Amino acid sequence: MNTPEEAEATRTVEQTREALKSKGWCIWTCFNLDNEKIIVAADGYQMSMNSKYPVYTESELKELADASIESIKLIHHAKKMAPGTQVIHE
Repeated sequence: MNTPEEAEATRTVEQTREALKSKGWCIWTCFNLDNEKIIVAADGYQMSMNSKYPVYTESELKELADASIESIKLIHHAKKMAPGTQVIHE
């Protein structure tokens, strides 16, 4: 049986997939980033450079899956300082 956290994570993944499929992006509120909001964008989706929130592509999030919270916060800070920049490259 799933814990409430696991069930919530599963719902978030499903909702994110649906949003990326239908409109190409969605907004997350990130607990590990002090409840700051980010935009999750489908790979290849062109976001406005005037985005109010840092943008993370699907590929970037996959790369961050095993990163430490300290590394994630450092990358997040860089994204806030240079909006529209892809910080992680394969």
